[in-house]
Amino acid sequence: MISSAVIDEHTVQELLSEKPEITTIMEYSGGQSDGSNHSYKPASSIQPLHGYWVHSSESTEINLFGQLALPIDYSHLTSGWNMIGANSPDQLQLQSTIESLTPYSVERIYTYSSDGGWGVYDLSRAISDSQNIPSSRSGIWVNLVSQQTPEQLTQPNDQELEVVDGFDYPMGDRGYTDTRIRTLHEQINPENNDTYTNNTVSTDNHTRLAITGANAANWRNSQDAGSYYDDMGGLHPGEDWNLGAGNSDAGEAIYAIADGQVHTIAHTYSSGLGNGGWTIVLEHRLQNGANLYSIYTHVTSANETAGGLTGQEEGFTIAEGDMVDKGEMVARLVHGNQMAYITSAHLHFELRTQEPSQTDLWNNDNGNGYYSHDGSKDTDGMTAAQIQTAITTMQNLVGLVDPSDYVEANRIAPHLLTGAVVNQIATQGMTPGSTATITVAGESLSSQIAISLHGSSSCTIPIVSQDGTTATVDCKVPSDAAGDLRLYIAHFSGSAPIPDQAGITEHTVTIGEDALLLQPPANLTATAGDGSVTLSWDAVNGAESYTVYRATESGITLANVSGVEQTLNATSPITASNLTNGTTYWFAVTSIKDTTESLLSEEVSATPQAAVSTVTSLPLNDTGITWGGNYSSGNNQSCIGETISAQDCSHGRDVTHNDDSDGHAGFSFTKLDSSGSELPASAESWSCVKDNITGLIWEVKSDDGGIHDKDNTYRWGGLSAIGRDHVNRKGSYYDDWNGLVNGSNSSAFCGYSDWRVPGREALRSIVNYDRSNPAIDTSYFPNSGSAWFWSSSPYAYGSYSAWEFSFSYGYVDGYDRSFSYHVRLVRGGQ
Repeated sequence: MISSAVIDEHTVQELLSEKPEITTIMEYSGGQSDGSNHSYKPASSIQPLHGYWVHSSESTEINLFGQLALPIDYSHLTSGWNMIGANSPDQLQLQSTIESLTPYSVERIYTYSSDGGWGVYDLSRAISDSQNIPSSRSGIWVNLVSQQTPEQLTQPNDQELEVVDGFDYPMGDRGYTDTRIRTLHEQINPENNDTYTNNTVSTDNHTRLAITGANAANWRNSQDAGSYYDDMGGLHPGEDWNLGAGNSDAGEAIYAIADGQVHTIAHTYSSGLGNGGWTIVLEHRLQNGANLYSIYTHVTSANETAGGLTGQEEGFTIAEGDMVDKGEMVARLVHGNQMAYITSAHLHFELRTQEPSQTDLWNNDNGNGYYSHDGSKDTDGMTAAQIQTAITTMQNLVGLVDPSDYVEANRIAPHLLTGAVVNQIATQGMTPGSTATITVAGESLSSQIAISLHGSSSCTIPIVSQDGTTATVDCKVPSDAAGDLRLYIAHFSGSAPIPDQAGITEHTVTIGEDALLLQPPANLTATAGDGSVTLSWDAVNGAESYTVYRATESGITLANVSGVEQTLNATSPITASNLTNGTTYWFAVTSIKDTTESLLSEEVSATPQAAVSTVTSLPLNDTGITWGGNYSSGNNQSCIGETISAQDCSHGRDVTHNDDSDGHAGFSFTKLDSSGSELPASAESWSCVKDNITGLIWEVKSDDGGIHDKDNTYRWGGLSAIGRDHVNRKGSYYDDWNGLVNGSNSSAFCGYSDWRVPGREALRSIVNYDRSNPAIDTSYFPNSGSAWFWSSSPYAYGSYSAWEFSFSYGYVDGYDRSFSYHVRLVRGGQ
């Protein structure tokens, strides 16, 4: 700070020419009474009894009254303005000011007042009470000795600043819930199609958004960027955010909108902390290498849950230079009763492309923090042309952008729009002056999508399909449109997005040409073979070829097709060969015309299986009958009776191995657990049964509601049904039991992945004919019941039927394939 007693004859230009190391001179007008004595203005001339703050590029000395030489060097200046003004005696105490100046130490304090000239406080002496509270017209200049090097002070610590992964909002739920994206409630409805570029309102439109209806429960931008406020004589340079009304928001949490670094924590107004609370500036690194700055004003420390005003920067939970994460709480809203200039708690929120000055956040303004066309306070209205000039000032001189619009257009984040793809644009009625219907086709389209036609005066709110594959909008085609027009698409609520904002995709539509959506193939089927799967689908009108996508996991999408197997220029039918038996493959197909590719077809799956050997090549099980019959009627309890040597009980394993230790009579079974390990016959829980004679392993039915449940029934014709893979197959083949087969194989049920539906003779091999209802050994096959079980065998006498086996008495019959019966899987016997 300098006084002009010895150089008051100098103009600023003369002083600068004499001392080229001085780069800036700012004036402190201590003699005025209109409140401007607490502001800093670029000095145009040197006046007596005024104080000045000097920016210097190197060490220099300015003589004051011929008595006092103040060294002003580069390290002193990096802390920002060292000038402190006091609006009233109780609003500034030297001791609290000194304590807040870390990382600096205070060497000496000088004061200047319009009526008393310069005073010097030597900190080696005790500060008296009269010195401790400056008078209301005092300026205080603190000589700081930095505890850091100038390089540390002037070079931002941005070496670790990472590129952002998207933006959220600064309040409430930050713009999303666990189930859906939240719509922003804007002040101007519908925000005059982006206030910064289209605001032509010349009267006061600064009224805050009423909190009625749906708005009452939602956070909102309650006062929009670019709105004109006659009391402040200019345009609002940011947005005011609220959850409630009045001071009900005091203490509400404020969150970082993106990953970044704390750039500034400072008093909002130079006139004192008690007038507007604190302001935080965060620096964010964009993908193109540029920086973006978010500004949060009228805030306090995150520790102040009731909105109390913390008195020192050290009271914050963050510090300048700290890295912060998106969604991290950085502050809370100050209560209105803590601020002289602000009556109610709210967040003033800005975004800028240019780095804000740490000493004057609203430089080039009209003195009130608002912007006009000529830097003045235009309290009587502004013309449309003047508004555009003021907007240009905000954009060019300080880099202001519309905060909520920018966030909406750049909200690509892990919780939002992951995998969203746009791959087709269809148009109808693209005639100049008419209303055209535009359909965007893609994948995972959000209900918040916005579609804007270049030059169009209006576009309706898009109608998004329930599955998120199409969004349809009506747009007015400009009357002078010709050739190609750009179409802008963003996942963004509200009015049309600004074309040059990052994150908005551009597409081309043509005047006078209608484009139809290329449909994906319908009725895609997959038929498994031995090491192969054959696909077929219906032809698509207009398609020139098809692309087949194949994966070993479900979930093929347009976003991940580059990572799966592809077959180009495919035609139907087509067979995928050299596949692994027992592995389930998933398929989807798209239609191709020129460079256009349709959406994906419905996904289908198939599991190749090795050719099934017939059970006739296996050892023969016996029947379980151990008693004989008498002539002419009646049965014996043992193997005696008429011509007994010719009867069943006299032959087979029922004679040679007649014990029940491992199954009734000649049957021999082993219980297996879910991993295929053998269990003792006494085991009370098992998943499969191995037939030790035939080598077949059988599924054991459960009663747990899962895929192996005893009550599950199916129509005939799924995987492993004989004839299913034949090009000229006969009759209907239903896919009902595919889930059972695929689920058993994919989970390696009982340790195996080659499960199938058995043939009719394989089913006969486990029938125990010495009992009925059910005709099976229930000590090894529980939960069986007297039910019909499908075989894999079609019925040759009628293409509408297939063979099934009754376990009530043990006989086979042919039944309609559309009937639902049980299935018991088998494996092995190859």
